[in-house]
Amino acid sequence: MQESCERVVRIPNNGLFQDQVGVLEVQQQQLQPIRENDPIHRAPLEELVNNLGEIEEQNNVDFTNDVAKLMLTLRSEHNVTHAAIDCLSKGLEQIFFEIHQQQHGGNALELATVSLRNLNSQRKRENYFTKHFKFIKPQELQVKPSQEIHIGVVGSTPKLVKHSFHYIPLRKTLSQLFSDRTFFNLYHSETMSEDGLIRSRRDSLHFRNHPLFSIKPFACRLQVFYNGVEVVNPLGSKTKKHEVGMFYFTILNLPPMVNSSLSNIFPFAVVKSKYLKGGDFSFILRKFMSELKELESEEGMKLEVDGMPNFRLNGTLVQVCADTKGTHEIGGFMAPSANKFCRLCLTSRNEIRFKITYRDFNMRNRINHDTLATGIKRFCLLNESRYFHFVENFCFDILHDFFEGAIPFFKLFYVITL
Repeated sequence: MQESCERVVRIPNNGLFQDQVGVLEVQQQQLQPIRENDPIHRAPLEELVNNLGEIEEQNNVDFTNDVAKLMLTLRSEHNVTHAAIDCLSKGLEQIFFEIHQQQHGGNALELATVSLRNLNSQRKRENYFTKHFKFIKPQELQVKPSQEIHIGVVGSTPKLVKHSFHYIPLRKTLSQLFSDRTFFNLYHSETMSEDGLIRSRRDSLHFRNHPLFSIKPFACRLQVFYNGVEVVNPLGSKTKKHEVGMFYFTILNLPPMVNSSLSNIFPFAVVKSKYLKGGDFSFILRKFMSELKELESEEGMKLEVDGMPNFRLNGTLVQVCADTKGTHEIGGFMAPSANKFCRLCLTSRNEIRFKITYRDFNMRNRINHDTLATGIKRFCLLNESRYFHFVENFCFDILHDFFEGAIPFFKLFYVITL
């Protein structure tokens, strides 16, 4: 009797219809042996199989509706982009497919549920990322509070408002990097050019005469970037309100091919641009300099490197890159529209018309730098470095100074004179 029933009924073994399968087994016990060509005895079983198919289809529709509602919630209440929802949908589809293929002891649904439950809050996700993905949580530090006017029902009242920015410790980033064996080997793979050509800073006369690099050639060379970033539509009315200032650093000891990739550009500070109003970068640079001074010390900075409990690293800052406005603000110079407009020389706007070569200009140095007459607005904390000084920062931003500056100007001048 059971064999003849199995030839007619095919029950999906996916664990989703246990109640219906139980009902079917009870009814099977009450059935008499059937013949395959007997339509009278085959009809009740066919009807039951059709009912099971309809129930399975309805359950699939209900589950899909729940997923669709979740996607609509992400879109409408949390402003999640369609691209992010597509990424989430495809990623979960692949994960569930792999769980189903592996089965994991036949309890795939429970495993998926537990995995999602362990990641259903920001705190849980950050803890998981820190433990398994070596995530470095930024520190939220206070900016100098400002007094703002709040308008209420009874009138306007001044209120002291606290502001903050996010800082990623340099020590933790370097510890994670040097714990990676691939990075460690690339860092120590740098060699000097053998044919006399300058291919990196290591081949320069400045490197050979540097007080740190001449003694410790594998000391870390840091290059810092700063730029403002719009996080909303740049054509909107609230662009400046949501603009943020981003600070990054790269390690110039790496090969140029590796160093130019996005994965080797590391952020260390994020702040709203309105907090930098007036060019005051001191609250960010002060935190950065506290770590840089330890890196420049004789003992070096102690890092938490896997397998090397007493690993220490020496290094210093060698370059600061930004657009003209940003560089003048970080370095404490007056605006580029001032009379002393250059951060490398002391020429004025009237004198520059009569000077042509490098030897005609009176260059800035550490001695003649810190005076108001030379176009200095405030002291730059980076000048507290043991080896770096801003007047020796000979790096100009080719993107802003040439492609967005000089080249369009000369192209326009050439078109006008045709």
